[in-house]
Amino acid sequence: MKRVLFKASKSILFLCIIAAAVTVPDVCGQTAGGSSDPWKVKVAPYLMFPWMDGKAAVRGREVSIDVGAGDIFSNLQIGAMGYFEARKGAWGFGVDAVYMALGTTIDRPSADIDFNQGAYQFMGFRSLNKKVDLTFGARWNVLSGRLGFKGPLATTVEQTKQWVDPNVGLMIHQPLGGKWHFNLVTDIGGFGAAS
Repeated sequence: MKRVLFKASKSILFLCIIAAAVTVPDVCGQTAGGSSDPWKVKVAPYLMFPWMDGKAAVRGREVSIDVGAGDIFSNLQIGAMGYFEARKGAWGFGVDAVYMALGTTIDRPSADIDFNQGAYQFMGFRSLNKKVDLTFGARWNVLSGRLGFKGPLATTVEQTKQWVDPNVGLMIHQPLGGKWHFNLVTDIGGFGAAS
């Protein structure tokens, strides 16, 4: 008999704020042929205000979840988010990584609860013009949960689910003046491959 520890039907991550972006305009220098088409590298850690809305199930018992940013931050053990991109001419590649570990202890029943989520986007892109890129790639999702019950019948139940979804999308760039610029990234994925 297959026992499912948990499942999530919908998760929303909201409002990304770029905290810092470092652009290195010439990583490898000019090519041997004298081309002035250098690699451009961008590194950007960022912050996210998350909330979760949907359904979760533990051993087949399903409940609705509506968790705001305040509740998530109060149970946050560690979180990390960052973006890396490298471009040369019209082509480039990038990685966007999000990881968070949530945990709490409850009294009735006495237990430790830990849930971790990671989403890792690996993408390539091709410039369509100065402000729009076509993106393509895959997102690797990892969800893991652990329930550690205390007391005379102490036991631990845990499970990890992973899946990879292909996706395509657009990245839109808009300079705002000076060192500031606005990026909008949108994609659609799944296509029946995993999620």
